[in-house]
Amino acid sequence: TLESSCTLPTAEGTVLMQVYHDPATGPDKPWVVSSSGDLDGREGVLVRLHDACFTSEILRSVKCDCEAQLRESQRLIAAEGGVLIYTPHEGRGIG
Repeated sequence: TLESSCTLPTAEGTVLMQVYHDPATGPDKPWVVSSSGDLDGREGVLVRLHDACFTSEILRSVKCDCEAQLRESQRLIAAEGGVLIYTPHEGRGIG
């Protein structure tokens, strides 16, 4: 369910941010979708499905490369247009 939407200026450029929640998990575990560029009717759109990583993205641990992958995805999506889907759960279970 879409909860909110806004445009957000970022270091890479302005993006459309949309926050969704899954009724099965509730509003405390939001999914965040960030999109850039005119995507209507486009084929071959860049999409990054990224799992949250507290260890790398918040604590800046070098234990994994999640933050680097996220930043590179944001850079590419800003340059070429695309969608970043940020999930609320740990993907690899190390963060």
